[in-house]
Amino acid sequence: MSSRWKKFWADFWSNKTRSILTILTIGVGVFTVGFSSNLRFYMNESMDSDFLSSSPSEATVYASPMNEDSVKIAREVAGVDAGGRSQHDRCKVNPPW
Repeated sequence: MSSRWKKFWADFWSNKTRSILTILTIGVGVFTVGFSSNLRFYMNESMDSDFLSSSPSEATVYASPMNEDSVKIAREVAGVDAGGRSQHDRCKVNPPW
């Protein structure tokens, strides 16, 4: 056994508390880096699927002034879901493709 390994084992066994704390610290660090990396991938995938499950609109049309006749006409157009009247009238476009 070379003198390098003799010194390593002598230091390792002479201060067992420091050795165990060093090994635990390295283990926790490796676990944390892996956990954070995997969590980032999971969060990106999860946020994409949550966003797409909410049926996001492709376009929002702001028109003013709109009266009830204009809203009624918009509701009759195929592929358009007219939103409720509020401060702004909103229509959600659902293309047939």
